[in-house]
Amino acid sequence: MTKFKKIIYILTVILMTQMFISKIHAKSTKDASFNVLVLNSYHQGHYWESNITMGLKNHISNNNESNISLKFEYLDFRVNHNKEYIKSLKDMLSKKYPKGSIDVIYTVNDEAYEVFKNEVKNINSNFYKLPLLFSGVDNNLEETSKEKENMAGIYHRDDTLDLMILMKDLTPKARYINIITEESGYGYSIYKEVSRIVDRYLKDQVKIRHIKSNYLEDITKELSEIKNSESTINIIGGEFQNENSEKYITPIEVINTIKNYSSVPIYSNDQTYMNAGILGGSMDIGQEQGRIIGEMIIRLKSGEKIENIKSVPEPKVKSYVDYNSIYEYNINPFSVTKDVVVLNKDPFELLIPTWMKVVLIFLQIISIIIIIGIIITFIRFRNDKLKRIEIQKRAKEREKLKSDFIVNLSHELRTPINII
Repeated sequence: MTKFKKIIYILTVILMTQMFISKIHAKSTKDASFNVLVLNSYHQGHYWESNITMGLKNHISNNNESNISLKFEYLDFRVNHNKEYIKSLKDMLSKKYPKGSIDVIYTVNDEAYEVFKNEVKNINSNFYKLPLLFSGVDNNLEETSKEKENMAGIYHRDDTLDLMILMKDLTPKARYINIITEESGYGYSIYKEVSRIVDRYLKDQVKIRHIKSNYLEDITKELSEIKNSESTINIIGGEFQNENSEKYITPIEVINTIKNYSSVPIYSNDQTYMNAGILGGSMDIGQEQGRIIGEMIIRLKSGEKIENIKSVPEPKVKSYVDYNSIYEYNINPFSVTKDVVVLNKDPFELLIPTWMKVVLIFLQIISIIIIIGIIITFIRFRNDKLKRIEIQKRAKEREKLKSDFIVNLSHELRTPINII
């Protein structure tokens, strides 16, 4: 091999090696996970947080972001919220997620946000200066603008006024409101928001009772001591447990149990109870919040700085009513405005008062009877006509037989007469 060929061979090997290394580096860069630590305030299976998770996963999947890795932690702050528990959580998360293993933190609801927002400012924390996303935070934009440097997310929009407007439209005689909540920050926020609206717009017109417990047995005991009347309504929020088993009870079971002790209309601004048998409510949708946060995560993954991502309020709530509950609670269907979404209503069903339905059914029965009468009359007329045609046909046949007989007889008689 000549010297020139050796040089060419060496250069070729070097070039191919560099290309191979570059390809491996590019592949490892492409396959590297973008790790998002999702800190849920409550337990695994919590309906509201599950809806957010669903929207978050769907948005990431729909955008083909397969290398975004979501790591979920459930902090269960409803059961424990003392300093010792919080310290143990922080220690556990620091050991589980070493420095550099997480790219973004997402806190779901107030409790997780309040506990971990300072971790991104703590130089000794594994999460120091990490971008922090949040949703369900009650603080307004002005109160948190100073903390914006490493944070962005979705601020809680007070949807209580929309709920109160819906309640006033459907149950205008309401003078007592039972606020039924779990014992948590979320439960207290419902009571606080309703109280604020009542104090501002309905002072001395409406009285509020706050019935709060994590256990459904405590709730039903208090409800059984309250007299039911058309001037009372219930507002429910949160999730409830069985006192003996500590198991969480499904929303439908919660509502059915409450109805055994309180026959008054039930409202909610909690998506958990949307299809559980309540009369209605004004609710924001968790899946939509998950979609918004998912888009923010994708933007951060693409290299955009969190300072450039603007925090936004929750999407405007929509008001919902349940079609069957309207008639269960004898609500005037005409009080349901056009902007309210009617759930569980079949396309052929009409949103009209019961008496009008009775009239329509009566008219339908009469119409059916008339139609049946017309059909029977038509059948009889047709049968009579067919009978007349048959009689005429037979008469013609008889006439023809007579004529033929006479002709034949005449012919038979004519021949012998002619011979004679």
